[in-house]
Amino acid sequence: MNDEETVRRAEQARAILESPLWVAAWDAFRAHQIEKFEFGPPNEIDEARRTLLAGQMVRAQLTALIRDGKISKETIEREKKRMFDAL
Repeated sequence: MNDEETVRRAEQARAILESPLWVAAWDAFRAHQIEKFEFGPPNEIDEARRTLLAGQMVRAQLTALIRDGKISKETIEREKKRMFDAL
């Protein structure tokens, strides 16, 4: 994947994480898992914990895409500057 594609994916990831729909869904998901963890029967505690961790991993992956996009954007800008300065 090239830098332009990485930047594009970062913009998509940011749009997802900043979407009111995602924020509401994440809050509801997290609250439900925490409720199961705190008040659910003992046999649901491990499942709630694993499910919450899996959701956090998805969120972390989207955040990593944003970070990688920032790096790629900086790389593109440096390359453009270098090419401009060479003229």
